[in-house]
Amino acid sequence: MTHGRSHVNVRRSVVPLEGERLLRASAPPEACNGSTSARVVLARLAREVPQMVITAETHCQRARIRELPALDLYDGSCFSQLRARVGAHLPYRRRVFVLTTRYGLVGANERLRPYEPRRLGPEGLKHATRRALHAYLAVCPVEEMLLLLPTAYLDLLPRVTGRVGQVHTIADSARGWPEAAARLDRWGWP
Repeated sequence: MTHGRSHVNVRRSVVPLEGERLLRASAPPEACNGSTSARVVLARLAREVPQMVITAETHCQRARIRELPALDLYDGSCFSQLRARVGAHLPYRRRVFVLTTRYGLVGANERLRPYEPRRLGPEGLKHATRRALHAYLAVCPVEEMLLLLPTAYLDLLPRVTGRVGQVHTIADSARGWPEAAARLDRWGWP
């Protein structure tokens, strides 16, 4: 413990637990079998798919009882369109993240229990989300980022100037989906 915050030592660097969780949730199974570092595998995958998408939770959840991967838990907004595009394409799905008011920033494949979303506000959520994204970007370079986020959620993210080549923001992901789809097409995403 350092100054009241939990950290995990990982190969000579100190990575906040939120960042480590995000890295593990994004890593493919071959990185979890012990033969290959999750960091090495994720850095290689980041070169193959150099873009990243972050969207926000919705109040519409598909399940009420069982856990589901984050991308599969939500309905509404742009979730069905994202699932249709990247659902079976794991390298792309691993570059999709959901910003939630309960769990912070989570990978598309991270399993979540259904919950009642709460209003934004806790400073702890802001700091945890920022630490997680900084830790992820330190390992997984991103050339372009697409933020499908309402304006209220943007404050939770750190400024990524200098770490990401271009950031594209669409505040209304439901009405702005044609613009988002055009961006994914330009990127060559499925």
